[in-house]
Amino acid sequence: MRFDELKNHLSGGDLFPCYYVAGEDAYLVKLALERFFALVEIKELNVSVFEGNLSVVDVVNAAETLPAFGSLRVVVAPAKIAKDLGAYLKNPCKSSIIVLVGDAKESKDGGKGVSGIPKEIHTLDCNRLPDNLLSAYVLAKLKKANGVIAPNALGLLIEYCSRYLGRIMLELDKLISFKAGAQITEEDVKLMVAADLEYKVFELSDAVVRRDSARALRILNDMLQEGAGASAKIFGLMYGHFRRLLYTAVSPSDGGLSDKLGVKDYAISVARRQAGGFTKAKLKAILDRLHEADANIKSGRMADKQALTDFIVGACA
Repeated sequence: MRFDELKNHLSGGDLFPCYYVAGEDAYLVKLALERFFALVEIKELNVSVFEGNLSVVDVVNAAETLPAFGSLRVVVAPAKIAKDLGAYLKNPCKSSIIVLVGDAKESKDGGKGVSGIPKEIHTLDCNRLPDNLLSAYVLAKLKKANGVIAPNALGLLIEYCSRYLGRIMLELDKLISFKAGAQITEEDVKLMVAADLEYKVFELSDAVVRRDSARALRILNDMLQEGAGASAKIFGLMYGHFRRLLYTAVSPSDGGLSDKLGVKDYAISVARRQAGGFTKAKLKAILDRLHEADANIKSGRMADKQALTDFIVGACA
């Protein structure tokens, strides 16, 4: 089940005994939990949240406890106990819902294929939403605040925030306050919103396509201002990005690529557009240069900033 289907599902009343809430957008996970909590009367009595080290017996006991002054209980627990719920799910308590929450690493694909998940557990995909749904959230919030945003500014806001809804909502609060009812423009977004590293990698790739080494180096230096650990993160993002471009370039179609690379279809469509600016040989050469830069950094032959700078210069040649 996709996150955008949850509201109608819950209002329909035909609830499942157990859900696996998983996805890369932590804000969507938070919203999903709030929607489950809204189903109960007297949250303080009818919501149980388990964290850290726990016994599946404690979770099952909580689920088998009748709700107080209401018709439903919600029990939240880490997804690591999923494989131990098989016996309970054969005869679940009809007045309780167990909500299992996956961590960032195991929820990359929205819970698909996570080992140990019994088939009775229904997965809720909380990965990043498509642009049309993100736009709808932004416009709904602006309507309540009597705000207006230009279409190009809306698209840039979504891209700057790498399509994470929580970040978009926080940045939108700043923009609404800054503009005080006037239209939010593309320049406002550029002024007020700091682009995520993930978005900057797309900009960097575009500069490499255009052989614009000066622009590429400006983007790289901006990325390096992120602080401790920035170089390693930049390297990982660049390697993942150019690897995706190469896989897209050598694949005759997009079918199945998103599953193979562990990304959404949107990322593949963007990669397809950017890959068109490179030859396959050039993309292979870029990945080879990244391997060389990685070896130079790890062997101590070169400082990380210098290795990344040399990579950019070489990639733009």
